[in-house]
Amino acid sequence: YHNTINLDNAATSTSSACLYIYSCCTSLNAQNAIVNNNIFAVTNAASASVCFYFVNGYYYSIANTSSAFDYNVFWKAGAGASTAIAWDWGTQPTPSNIVGLQGQSTGIAYNSNSKYQNMQFYSNTDLRINYTTLAFPRQAMVLADYNGTSRPANTDPGAYETPTPNNEVAITGITAPA
Repeated sequence: YHNTINLDNAATSTSSACLYIYSCCTSLNAQNAIVNNNIFAVTNAASASVCFYFVNGYYYSIANTSSAFDYNVFWKAGAGASTAIAWDWGTQPTPSNIVGLQGQSTGIAYNSNSKYQNMQFYSNTDLRINYTTLAFPRQAMVLADYNGTSRPANTDPGAYETPTPNNEVAITGITAPA
């Protein structure tokens, strides 16, 4: 839960991934894998890396178990809605067929609350985010972020809680038109 993973490499193979699951589970016990409230980003537009890679086709097994794979943020620089951002047993899922969809034949939601967006890190080595309007339900066992900042009930994805921005500009009155 609550990890921030950024790949800024120039990999030429899709086997380079933020999350790589190889032979972790079978379709019968895939529900033991819970992947929530993470940021998976590939910020090098020239990279063939993907946000996640499932070797044995288990994504849909995990995905069809309640919300075991949900409330994540995916991003691949230079990718459009039809560009592969993942790899699953030979298929290459895209943002348009991963994020915000309902389960296949079971009707169970998976990634229905996940987003595809650039979280705009401070830098490729400082993975704090400048600002976000995303608020995902906090995982019960994750009460603080990587820096020890308390997490509210609705929290930011990833390793860091984003501080509430200060108002730099305020309207104090309107004098015209009358």
